[in-house]
Amino acid sequence: MKKSRNGVLFAICMLVLWVQRSPAQFKTEPMPMPLNRQVTADDHLHMLTQQLKLTKPEQTKIRPILEQYMKQRHAIMMSNKLSADAKSNKLQSSENAAHAKIRRLLSAEQKKEFDDIMGPPQPETTHHAGHTQHAARAKTASTQK
Repeated sequence: MKKSRNGVLFAICMLVLWVQRSPAQFKTEPMPMPLNRQVTADDHLHMLTQQLKLTKPEQTKIRPILEQYMKQRHAIMMSNKLSADAKSNKLQSSENAAHAKIRRLLSAEQKKEFDDIMGPPQPETTHHAGHTQHAARAKTASTQK
């Protein structure tokens, strides 16, 4: 009986030591963004920084472009005076303008990667076609990696 109890105590001690050591062996992942949280300019900048390997000076130049775009996007979405088609067209126009400004700041290699992610610069589209195309390109780019 005593040997059995000692064996159990030894096993528990070993388990406690193993559990205390284990967390250091595991790589922790950041918490995913909640689905109900608004996407911010910093979220966009973070994604672009990872995908395009942006330098700090490039990030500093791109941040105001993204902030302006997000403000315009919010204003368009909240507008009660615009029809759904008008909102879609204005959103596409605002997105195209922001992308054009960002592209001017990128190297040739970064532009190619940016176009792979966001799609090449395109003329103004009507209704939701531009957003649908953008979503399809983004999905294709993410599955290719």
